[in-house]
Amino acid sequence: MNALRVWSKADEVRMWLLCLHPGGGEARLFKEWAGRLPEEIGVAALELPGRGGRKGEPWAADVEEAVGAFADAAAPLLERPVMLYGHSMGAVLALDLA
Repeated sequence: MNALRVWSKADEVRMWLLCLHPGGGEARLFKEWAGRLPEEIGVAALELPGRGGRKGEPWAADVEEAVGAFADAAAPLLERPVMLYGHSMGAVLALDLA
């Protein structure tokens, strides 16, 4: 399953806020942010395997594996500027992803 979750209409977005959840969390933590930010800022999140909608998948073996999969999943967003936000372990992953 794809790691990317998108809650904004891509055609209305001028830049993306790409969120990475904490290790014990899941991507939907950021879902309601889409309704709280201006439409020009699209909200998307990357979800770790074994979490949320990816519960049936095996966990990533290490940070490098997770970040590599995240980079591939986030590629469709790169046509516009992307801001990264990570909480706790998500911040570590966001730093590596950057």
